Amino acid sequence: MRAPPEGARGDAAPFAPRLDSGERPRLLSLLFGMNLINYVDRVNVTIVAPVILADLGWDKAKLGSVMSATLLGYAAGQIPAGLLIDRFGGVVILAAMCAAWSIATALTPPLFGWMAALLAVRFLLGFFESVNNPGQTSLNTRAFPPSELARAQGLCFAGTQVGPLIASPLIAWLVTLYPWSYVFYGCAALGLVWVVAWLALVPRLPAPGDGAPPGGPGALAGAARATPPPLAILTAPPVLALALAGLLWGYAMWLFVAWFPTYLSDAWGLSLQSMGWVNAIPTLGGIAALIGGGWISDRLVQRGVAEGRARKLLAVAGLGGSSACMVAAALAPTGVAAVAFFTLNGFVQGLAVAPLFSLPAVLAPRAAATIAAAANFCMALGGVVSPYVAGLLRDRTGEWSIAFLTAAAALLLASVVLGLVFRAEPLPGHGRDAEVA
Repeated sequence: MRAPPEGARGDAAPFAPRLDSGERPRLLSLLFGMNLINYVDRVNVTIVAPVILADLGWDKAKLGSVMSATLLGYAAGQIPAGLLIDRFGGVVILAAMCAAWSIATALTPPLFGWMAALLAVRFLLGFFESVNNPGQTSLNTRAFPPSELARAQGLCFAGTQVGPLIASPLIAWLVTLYPWSYVFYGCAALGLVWVVAWLALVPRLPAPGDGAPPGGPGALAGAARATPPPLAILTAPPVLALALAGLLWGYAMWLFVAWFPTYLSDAWGLSLQSMGWVNAIPTLGGIAALIGGGWISDRLVQRGVAEGRARKLLAVAGLGGSSACMVAAALAPTGVAAVAFFTLNGFVQGLAVAPLFSLPAVLAPRAAATIAAAANFCMALGGVVSPYVAGLLRDRTGEWSIAFLTAAAALLLASVVLGLVFRAEPLPGHGRDAEVA
């Protein structure tokens, strides 16, 4: 059966049972919390980086290698996570992996004196965290109709911004009172609390391939199997183009996440506590944009714009605009101007997140987790490189501007790839109508 035309909304042909409207807010709240904790666990090293550097006498490249180890593990786990979630569902897998990455977080402080073990644990932390994005994408694709999917994704992804927003000033304040190791122990405890809440409160959404209505027996355990998506789907040209855009975007995004707090302290002389508050400012714009980008994209779908086109438009504009903002921030003559442009960068880039991670559902709904994992895999690979490269550039040149200009170039190239190479249309045999044929 042929895929629907590009302009079709697709709401009339759902490929899986969906949650009723009363249960959706509960799912979104729990996924929001997962993203919040996940990103606090990722950025806690970056927030306390100035203290660690001073305490241990490390250079920036060495600490950058620790950050890169996490993202290397995050990249390595993506494809296995996507395939498992598309086959078995994400409920139990998300709970198990959150518990595992929380344990890895707790093990981090004692290992700073043993580099090989520290790199291994941070690699495992990233590996366990790899289920986050594919799991969320799969659950939301199954729970929401196409005309509401980008908003759902945006609301969940807002947790990735709220986490650092809260954590930046709080952690910066805590390390002025307590040893920096306490930060990691607190984050680990928070993750274990979420696991308990998730298992107790998550709506009973059927696993992939389960034809039972929402709330049916066995849904929570995810016992039903779906036919796994073929690995060949990862070589489809649109998936490869999406992955390439993800690689470039990940380079820029993780460079900023890894080094922005240290940049504020190093380039503009901010104290640790002031740095924590200022580091949170760009995040404010990102939160509004994550939700707004999803809302705008869904409104376009509701007005009859092709689902793929509505997602692609926001993604291209967000990444291209972000590149311009990054150039202005890198060349800003004052700290105030730099923070202002970085804040604008966070807003404009945030517009692209929810639409871009709704594109896997356009290409192949039942393989949404696998396709999202492929994009996330490449984003993480970009992040493996950029913290080390940026730290090295800063050590060699004494300036941060060159590092941030490389991020601007990567964002511009990502926008070009999405705009000129990527085709936002259902893959043959994997569109919404093919799922119910």
